Amino acid sequence: MESNMPAAFKWTEKQIQVMITSYNQGENLDSIAKRYGTSHQVISPVLKRHGIVLRPQSENKRRHTSEYGYFHTIDTEEKAYWLGFLTADGCITTGNRIAVHLASIDCSTSTNSKWLSKPLSG
Repeated sequence: MESNMPAAFKWTEKQIQVMITSYNQGENLDSIAKRYGTSHQVISPVLKRHGIVLRPQSENKRRHTSEYGYFHTIDTEEKAYWLGFLTADGCITTGNRIAVHLASIDCSTSTNSKWLSKPLSG
């Protein structure tokens, strides 16, 4: 009897390693799956078979990655700047989102332009 089910995906070792690396660097399952023309339901078991502990689904919905320990130690000028900047102009909204409200003058100063062009990373 013929099955209408598609054949199982056959991933190369290189593809699997790229999936693992991408996931470990914060890319979400949907993004990885899209790259390979499939769904997160197909990618998830591949990662699990290779010992990857999957993040909670709420984390997989995030559009941006976060360095959660970024402010644990304030050891650079950049970290001190961002902490002060977020304290002065930022707030946490519903859904635990960070919002920053700026006047147009804040965005145009050369100091703030330099800092605003850098991502927060560890």
